[in-house]
Order: sequence, then structure tokens, then C-alpha cells
Amino acid sequence: MFDRPLVKFLALSATALTVSLASAQNVYAPTGFGSPVLPAPGQGTAFAPQWGPQGVAPSVMPANPAVVPAPNAWSAAPATDVALVPGPLVPGQNPFAASPNPTHGHVPAANTATAAQPRAGSAMANYLPEATVQAPAAAPPRAPGITATANPTVSAPAPMPAPAQPNPFAVQSAPTPAPAAPSPGKPANPFSLGTGNETATATDSETVKRDEVDISALRYYASKRDLQRVGAEMRRLKTLHPDWEPPADLFAPQSSVDEQPLWDLFTVGNYAAVRAKIAAYKSVNPEWNPSDDLVSKLETAEARISLERAFLAGNWNQVVAIANSRPSLLVCDQMQSLWNVGEALAAMRDYARSFELYKYILTNCGNREERIATVQKASLVLPEQGTAALVMLGEILPDGTSEFEDVGFNGLRARMGRVASGDPLSQPIGSVDLQRFAEYVQRKRSADDAALFGWYYYGQEQWDAAHAWFVAANYVKKDPKLIEGLILSIRKIGQTEEALKLARQVRKLSPELENQYVEIVSEILTDEDSEIELSSKEFAAFEDLVREGGSALGAQAIGWHYLLREKELKTARGWFRESVEWEENEGAVIGLAVVAARMRHFKTLASIRSRYGDKYAALDKFRR
Repeated sequence: MFDRPLVKFLALSATALTVSLASAQNVYAPTGFGSPVLPAPGQGTAFAPQWGPQGVAPSVMPANPAVVPAPNAWSAAPATDVALVPGPLVPGQNPFAASPNPTHGHVPAANTATAAQPRAGSAMANYLPEATVQAPAAAPPRAPGITATANPTVSAPAPMPAPAQPNPFAVQSAPTPAPAAPSPGKPANPFSLGTGNETATATDSETVKRDEVDISALRYYASKRDLQRVGAEMRRLKTLHPDWEPPADLFAPQSSVDEQPLWDLFTVGNYAAVRAKIAAYKSVNPEWNPSDDLVSKLETAEARISLERAFLAGNWNQVVAIANSRPSLLVCDQMQSLWNVGEALAAMRDYARSFELYKYILTNCGNREERIATVQKASLVLPEQGTAALVMLGEILPDGTSEFEDVGFNGLRARMGRVASGDPLSQPIGSVDLQRFAEYVQRKRSADDAALFGWYYYGQEQWDAAHAWFVAANYVKKDPKLIEGLILSIRKIGQTEEALKLARQVRKLSPELENQYVEIVSEILTDEDSEIELSSKEFAAFEDLVREGGSALGAQAIGWHYLLREKELKTARGWFRESVEWEENEGAVIGLAVVAARMRHFKTLASIRSRYGDKYAALDKFRR
């Protein structure tokens, strides 16, 4: 619909800006759309994208300096009570010092069962990858945090062995050996909720072993009293599961009760009905007992439901207590329970055990999507150093990158979003982090991350840098929110006519783009020095658009146009009245006062001053 005009505009805009800034020195020069980035006074050097419309990523100019964003004068790093120990993360060495049972620190907001989403209506609401273009919610051009999502199309091979990463929240201790990669036929022991991730004891893991080991064939041979095959099957199971022990009731007389109806109810999740039917069976046959397998699985399912209810109620102690009493909930097959317990521990500020639980998942569970989601969830509840340690456990992919490379930037994305949104507590971001992220964005050609850079620099009033990143984002992805950022940045660099041309083409794509068009035309109509002339056809269409949308801004701008340029006082008065009716604003009220004064309607002027004088001091300048 707008592909050709937009691409043509991007090319023209880039050429014009390249010419105007050709003398800039020591900057990153984007190729293709060529928008050198100039820092705002005192802001340091910005980092600009380097890809063009053909998808070619040229080399960086030799004179490019390091990225040095200026710290925000109004921001200060919030105090933290997790003391940093200098030095990089080293396997077996704890880079952080904290008490074994932390009782201090930042309490993260609880995340839901799915990856967190941006606040509705925020300027970043469209920053998660979408398959189709959606109209963005109305919001000022500032960016709160962003959360990356896992790629659902990536296959999930078993993780490669990863080096052991120290727990950033544990007491300094002797180095621990790296956990072995999970064996394909050997499920890992359940996670232990001790002070660390100790191996579960045989007693603790007895329940989960019964859940995991298929003994149906063994029971069949036992029922036939085929001792030779019973022995062979037991040896096979012990080879696969060294900690497994045969059930005590293996040779117990088989009941005549058919358990299949119970299993049918269990399969559909009707656990209360299973309990009721068991009671009914026992009332008829008091000597009968359900199989150990059914009882174990039923108890685990009921415990899982109890844990979920406690989690939703925010009863963190109960969540941990239930998990402690039922180790079968803390295995890879019960991923949601693991996530819930990890968040509960973090909410209790027990970061050491929360970290160990997430680490257990990454060193024992092989589902790629669940592994990525685990790091995402951990990043929402653990301090940043904990997430960084977990990211280091990522599997190395065939292309040489980590499976967690993308999610590893989530913390930086959130920090950039806070800076962009004007959060006074946001921390300054170092140039090394920005440059590393920029290189990733350029390599992946991520439109959403390029737009994040755009909002980041826009929030710091580095208009040229913001414009360069928005241009790059629009080359990769057609999205109304990205176009809105581009228009805003074009206006800020003083190219109002170019902004008008683009807004005119795309205004029907979203309400926010239509608002941009109204704002630009209103600015032109109220600027007596503007050299931009609207055709009579476009002006008439703009009047219709303002009436249809009930735009108070557009109505007052039209009123001032008729008052100052056309000298049509009555027509101007009508537009000012409509503007005030739609939304009271100072510009329209003053316009009504000017019209009344020029028409010598002094009673009307007195009425306006009486009604609005306390709100708008400018009315005092009119004579009584």
C-alpha cells in the first residue's frame, strides 16, 4: 500500500541528511540510507546502524570512535545490598557475596506463567515480534521496557555440557564440579530445595522414580510368575535407572478390580472423581488398594494443583513447602511447577536457591523453548548478575552463537527502555554495552531492537541518532509504531516538509499516524513564518478530517489560520468554539477572546475572562 512511497521517502530523506551532515567527523555513518549521527551537546557520540535497503552490512568506518553515551545528570544508580566482588564469572568461584539466607535486596514484581508483555498503550507495546502489522496504542514517543520472546520455530536438541556457573548469591565456598549433561535414557534426579542443588537422596526421589519408570512389563511377568523374565526386566530397568528399586507389592495377589476407569478419569484431570471412585471401590472391597503407580501419580497431580493455587495467591512459603514435600514436582516434566517455585523463592528474596533451581533446568532439561523461557523468567525476578550467570550456561549453536544470545540482552533492553521513558532512577548505560548490542542488532537486522535504539536516543534528545535508527528499522519492517518514530524524529531534526509528505502517505494506517498528520498540519497553520503552503484541496480535506475526528488541536489551528491569514473572524470563532467543546484548551480560549475583542463584543470578552481567567493568565492582557 505504501511500500514504494515510503522506500522512496527513506531514500530521499537519507540523501538530504547525508548532504547536510557530510562534514561530521568521528561518527558512525549508516550506509544505504546514510544518516550520520551527531550527538546532542554534552551527550557523547551515538551509535548508528550500518545496514541499507539491500541488506548489506558494510564495514565500519576506520575513524569510528567508541560509543560513549553521557550519563544522565538526573539519574543515580539505586543502592543495592548485594555486594559485588571484582572479577569475571569463573566456574567454581562466587563473584558475589551474600548471606546464605538473604533478607535484603530488590523485590522483583511477580511474573505470570508466560513471558512478560509490555504495558498496554505504551510506545513499546509493539516491540515484540508480530507476524502481522497491528495498529499501535496511543502513547507518547517514549519507551518502557521490552521483553524478547522465544523463537517457536527453533528445534530443541539436548543441551551440550555447559561449564558450571557459580551462584552469584551464595556464600563463598569450595569449587563444585560441573554437572554432567543429561543422558538420553536417564532422567535427572529432582531438584532439591536445600541450601544448594544437592543430589536428591533415595528417600526423597522414591516417588519421582516410581513416576518415571515404566514397570508395566515387569508387573505383567510377575503376574504370570515368570521369574526368569522378571529378573531380566529388573536388570534392564536397573541399568537404565540405577537408583530405581522394585515395588514391594510386585508379587502381591492381583485384584479383580479394573483400574481402567480410574485411569480414564485421571487422564482428563478429574482427580476428585478418581478419589471418589477409589472410595466407592473400597466400600465394596475393603481389602482392595489402588496400584502404587496410580496413587503416586494422583498425589503428584494434586500437589501440583495445590502449588499452582498457592502461587496464584502469592503464598510463597506454601509454594516452597508443597514442592519440598513432593520432589516429583521438581523435575523437567513438571516445568511450570519448577518455574513457579523459582519465582516464589525470588519473591522471598532467596536468590541463592532461586538461581540454583533455574540452573538445574538449564543443566538437566533439553527442551529448547523451555530453556529460553526459563532464562526469560529468571531475568524478570533475579538481579541482573544472576541472569548473566545463567546466560553463560547456554548451548553453543552451529553458527557459533549462544542459544541465549537474544534473551541475554533483555536486561539491557529494559535499561534502555527506562532511560527512554525518562525514569529518574534509570542508570546510565556504558558505551561497551551499547556497542555490543548494536552489533547484535545489525547482525540480526532486528527492526524492533533498532526501534528501541531510536526511542532510546529520542528520549535523550539525540534526534539525528534516533532518526538513523528509525530509518533502519523501517527498512526491515513495516509497522505503524516504527513509522511514527520516524516521523517524530524527522520533525525534531527540523524537516517539517519531509515529515508532512510521509505523514500524508501513511496517516490511514493507525490513529497515531493520523494524529501525527494533524499535529504537523496544525503546526504549519499556526506558524506565520512557515513557507509550507497547503493546497486548497488538502486544506478542505483537513477540515473534514478534524471534524470527523473531533480534534481540538486541529480545530484551534484552523481557527487561527482563518483569524490571522484569512481575516475571517466569524469562521475563526466557529472553529474556536468547536475546539473548546471537544476539549477545553488555552489556544482556543485565547482565540475566542481575540475574536471577541476585534469584533468589539466586550460583554462576550468579559464573559470569557470571568469563566476562564483563573486558568489562563494570558486573558489578563485583554483590556476590560
